[in-house]
Amino acid sequence: MIDLATARAAIIAHVPLAAASAEQVALGDALGRVLAGDLVAPRDIPGFAHAAMDGYAVRAVDLQGTAPIRLRLKGVLHAGAGLAPALAAGECLRIMTGAPLPPGADTVVIRENTHEADGTVEIAVGTAPGANVRAADDDFAAGMQALRAGEIASAAALGVMASFGLSTVAVRRRPRVAVLVTGDELAAPGTALGVGQRHDSNGTLLPALAAGAGAQVVSVERVRDDAQVLSEALQAAAARADFVLTTGGASAGDADYLPVVVARIGERVFWKVAMRPGMPACFGRVGGVPVFGLPGNPVSVFATFHALVRPALARWLGAPGLDPAPVVAQLAQAVDKRHARLEFRRARLSADASGRLQVAIHPSTSSGALRSVLASNALAEFAAEPRRWEAGERVPVHMLAGALP
Repeated sequence: MIDLATARAAIIAHVPLAAASAEQVALGDALGRVLAGDLVAPRDIPGFAHAAMDGYAVRAVDLQGTAPIRLRLKGVLHAGAGLAPALAAGECLRIMTGAPLPPGADTVVIRENTHEADGTVEIAVGTAPGANVRAADDDFAAGMQALRAGEIASAAALGVMASFGLSTVAVRRRPRVAVLVTGDELAAPGTALGVGQRHDSNGTLLPALAAGAGAQVVSVERVRDDAQVLSEALQAAAARADFVLTTGGASAGDADYLPVVVARIGERVFWKVAMRPGMPACFGRVGGVPVFGLPGNPVSVFATFHALVRPALARWLGAPGLDPAPVVAQLAQAVDKRHARLEFRRARLSADASGRLQVAIHPSTSSGALRSVLASNALAEFAAEPRRWEAGERVPVHMLAGALP
């Protein structure tokens, strides 16, 4: 049995960094994808000085003085209507938000500080030169760094790319993941249960976790508890995927064949990690492809995916943001831990009235209780020592994929 840090280091050593090749996708399909290259502003954005408020475009030099002034109204300019003629001395132009400043103008007086009548506009004193104008490079200056390779394309990032005029973007290819679910006691959802059977949740749960961590799930297969069948399924899965994720069959029971089969047909790097839940986790390679053997209990799948698989997918994609560092939060209640393994406890992370992060530990310790995961948005980490953690102590907290505080 090895500790979690050693297990992670062994996994990273066997997963290439940013192995993915780039592909071009439509901007609307890029949400959540990992950017393949840096992006810089191709020009000043928005590209022209424009009115930030509805009002009147004027020359600041015409506003000098301590009394209201009256300017001739030259016309009206709406956003998108093109450039108006230049302003001469003593002239102004009614202008709408977003419309480009006409030549000669450098200031916009808001409508509330004016009175228009008979082709002239009376303007109250007090508007500073340059007021209510956004510069041509108000958002980005030409050549400014906007996004970096390895960042995850958020809604805001897509908006920025669209403002640059891009309709497609280069993203890293998603790692292909094949999922094998073992266990003769499992029945597919939607089918009748036999005696001693239960519906398979991992065959839905694990692909969803993988997809949420940036992977493309290429297959999900249920495999009987048979060493030869498992061997053939592993080799077939490795031939079509960049990662193979299995659940069940990783412990030491009579029908737990995975660790032995991986060692026989490939390379077993480690088996058993000093963590709870998830101690039977196994990692190796078949045909050079990383294979993760996760336990069969669904809570163990959650814990081992976040502890072992998610860092590997983030490494492959060169996207650290897919495996964020834990935050530190205060315990809302005392926790007793009587074993010497690192433990992940299901938890709910929130902020108190003063904004401090607090984490409430779910009472369930059953590794089969999906209900406890449903009620949680995080995993609280407790160090590998038997002791009591008092309420108010600070512990690392890992957000579950896709969860919000």
